[in-house]
Amino acid sequence: MIKKILKKILKKINFFKYLKYNIILNFSKKVSGLPLANKGLDFIVSYSKKNFISHIIRPKYSEDFKLISTEQIDQKEFGIIIQGPISNKKELIFLNETLKIYKKIFPKTLIIISTWENSFTENLQNDDYIKIHKSEKPKDPGLGNINYQIKSTSNAIKLLKKEGIKNILKTRTDCRIMKPNLKSYFLSLQKTFVSKNSNSQEIKQAIENIFKVKVTKVNTLINRGKLKSFKGSIGYKKDQKKAIVTLSEGNSIDSSMEIK
Repeated sequence: MIKKILKKILKKINFFKYLKYNIILNFSKKVSGLPLANKGLDFIVSYSKKNFISHIIRPKYSEDFKLISTEQIDQKEFGIIIQGPISNKKELIFLNETLKIYKKIFPKTLIIISTWENSFTENLQNDDYIKIHKSEKPKDPGLGNINYQIKSTSNAIKLLKKEGIKNILKTRTDCRIMKPNLKSYFLSLQKTFVSKNSNSQEIKQAIENIFKVKVTKVNTLINRGKLKSFKGSIGYKKDQKKAIVTLSEGNSIDSSMEIK
């Protein structure tokens, strides 16, 4: 009887030794230049004194995803590209569940799945709002498969442009967005952080929205990028667009203001 009890105790000791070894192995990687664990099972106590350790649990399947979008946005205002390979049935199942979730958080949004001719697309969702486009892979993949990304993404952009879509969100077949009401958020970013191609009216609206002032005039100019040599290669710096904004009398902008 005593021998059996001792054996059970020894088994538990060996298990904790194994656990301790694996924790040291898996958590000894450096984060921001500091080791995550130094003393085996003590890592939680020692590391959590000055840091928070957290996990985010997200549902795998659409039936467990309860969030829905409440925003009302014109269908032509926003489209989605899901780009990348679908190499096996597991990836196909993941993508199908992603599409079901997107129907909840991006309702009535045109989605283009841009993939390759040899991808697993059997039983993949395909309706009025989900279109599958297959391309032939380029002979030269390019550095880091960049030519694959360029071809499949550009083909999908052309399809969305034909449908009159103004703004495009591009993601991948192995990634998933799980936050509702993102369309209005993405569109508001464009109004706040204007691009180099923005006209005077768009810049005026952005300044008035951010700083709560009245703008009477906007003049723009483009500083062409200067010639630059780097490691034997010659090229040009990026062009810079500047805006000279005139405010109405009595209006001013506080340079120390925090932009939210």
